[in-house]
Amino acid sequence: MGAPVKVTAGGVLVVAFVAGAVIEIFGLLVAVPLDSLAKPTPLCEVEIAVLSALFLVYVAVMRPARDALDRSKSSASRLMRLKVEVPRPVRVLALALFVFGSFVFAFWASADVLGGYSGYNYSFSWYPILRLIYDNTIGLIPYISSLDKGTQASFYMGLATLGLVLFRLNRGIGAALRDAVSLFLAPCLVIFELALWSQAPEDMTWHVTDFLWIGGIADGGFRQRDFVRLPFVNYPPVPGGHFVGSYISGAYVFSNWIVLAVALLLVASRVPWLSLPSSVLWRRKRARLQEGGGNVPVARVAVEAKDGGPAGRTISAFGAFEPTAIRFLWPE
Repeated sequence: MGAPVKVTAGGVLVVAFVAGAVIEIFGLLVAVPLDSLAKPTPLCEVEIAVLSALFLVYVAVMRPARDALDRSKSSASRLMRLKVEVPRPVRVLALALFVFGSFVFAFWASADVLGGYSGYNYSFSWYPILRLIYDNTIGLIPYISSLDKGTQASFYMGLATLGLVLFRLNRGIGAALRDAVSLFLAPCLVIFELALWSQAPEDMTWHVTDFLWIGGIADGGFRQRDFVRLPFVNYPPVPGGHFVGSYISGAYVFSNWIVLAVALLLVASRVPWLSLPSSVLWRRKRARLQEGGGNVPVARVAVEAKDGGPAGRTISAFGAFEPTAIRFLWPE
């Protein structure tokens, strides 16, 4: 059934992170009431239900699936197990990509959360350090700095993930990809989404980035376009110049809720004891198969040996013999 579960410091950190995230979720449910705009849409609820079901199936078949992948001789499996010795200069460059990409993503994530519903300009005006950092680092990068802020954050997060994969290719391509996604990318997204939930819960039903507006409106980063002023409706004045109207956008397929669910399940998939249920189920199934094997009819084998011995004699499985003919006598 494979080696027993080995608990490492990394595994303990994963368990602590998942437990802390779950506690934070329950705390936010109490402290931040979800109004009609912040509450997950019916589409989002279905998505989360399907994801949860798939995760349970994964937990149930984890051990046999992992054993099958370890035994697989396919080209894809061999590629995932391939360990690549990356030259030292490339590893240094990969580490630099990881550090810089992580920094820029953290910058835009912080600006987004601190800006709340008012956006990045608000966070830049109230936190001058953000403007100072932007003007002297990120804002100096050609072309990329002209993109939407969410697009920039996504690009640099992908750059950081790629750098981490390249840095850890000596552990195997598959292991590097799995670790980068489940132990770096997913935890970062969980932290960001929980922070966004606390500061701007209504944005949780919104699309994650501008290029993931599928299902709703291509608003170009301005959620005010998701609202219209319906005729014969008296909208109360709102100080600060905020737009008030009726929410008309459809349910976004890639909402912040679904990103939070996917990221949290990816981190949970690395819990060290998660394979125990499938190990127990798989062990019981194999035991039942072995117990039921005695009721299966077994053919008698008649062997004609060169030494002139009697046909049908019992021959040890480890004995050396040179048969001239083998006949299977199936029971009737």
